[in-house]
Amino acid sequence: MKIEPEPYWPEYKVYLFGRLAFFPNDIEGKEMRAAKLRHYFDEQNLEAELRAYEQDGYFAVKASGRDTFTLTNIDSRKFREELAAYLEKVKLPSDQREKVWSAAAKQYKLRGYSPTISWGDIYGDTARYQYTPPFWELVFAPALAGRIRLTEIGRTKTIPLAKDLLPFYERPFAKFDITDKVLRKSVAKLHGTIRHKATLTLNNQKLWLVLDGQYYTIRRYQGKNGNAYRTASALYDGKRPLVKDDLNLKINTKSELKDLLSNAGFKGVLRDLFIETGYDEQRHRPTLILKKSIEVDDEQYEFLLEYVKSSSIRSE
Repeated sequence: MKIEPEPYWPEYKVYLFGRLAFFPNDIEGKEMRAAKLRHYFDEQNLEAELRAYEQDGYFAVKASGRDTFTLTNIDSRKFREELAAYLEKVKLPSDQREKVWSAAAKQYKLRGYSPTISWGDIYGDTARYQYTPPFWELVFAPALAGRIRLTEIGRTKTIPLAKDLLPFYERPFAKFDITDKVLRKSVAKLHGTIRHKATLTLNNQKLWLVLDGQYYTIRRYQGKNGNAYRTASALYDGKRPLVKDDLNLKINTKSELKDLLSNAGFKGVLRDLFIETGYDEQRHRPTLILKKSIEVDDEQYEFLLEYVKSSSIRSE
């Protein structure tokens, strides 16, 4: 007797379960209008579906007006367990799974083991047809298995369109860190690159670059009161993305972030590889975070060696 594969859930349902399994705080307690909730529910029956989830114990719903809702008491474990049960039943085509890691291998030189995988990486031109093949299943399955750690999931527009057409042209993406050692080796092998460990260390008022265990002095600081050391220290000790106001700079400091970074010793290839930039929507400021330890390929390794040999070690 032939056993038929489990049918796929609607795309918005898989996205909902993944969002509330991995990132419940992105939604918990926040007012959301119907236009945004359509990503996660059947927009034709939005309130009825919300109430059905509430009745079944997934979360509580508070209505604020006709088309604005707030979800609270989200049972993240329930979403995670049911998502895992669903993913065990569906059969994901092996060629689609392989395309995820092929795409990760193509980004290996730029992003190492932290790729951003989009719908187009797996299915090609994203603007030609509506979303039909699975995407979220391909990233949620290894995330639940502990092979990757999701850092961001979302949807992007591929072309500017009228609002009512957006559901047909927005495409999903996922950012993640590959944590499984076997999978990391597989991705590196697909790219055909040997990796080297590169680490930044700040001690004794010096900034060091450690390449495969070899120490190189990048910057010497004469005191702890200068902006150069304050910037380096704030980045090195930072536990979250920092804005300029977090750098503990001297009063009335007006230098641009790129100048502050350069003065602190982070410039050129060193800044490109170790400083990750972003944007804080709440504070409306660009953000910085220092990656203390990374893996680099042969070419990046040579660039770092050349940088160390050619740069004159400054003291402030």
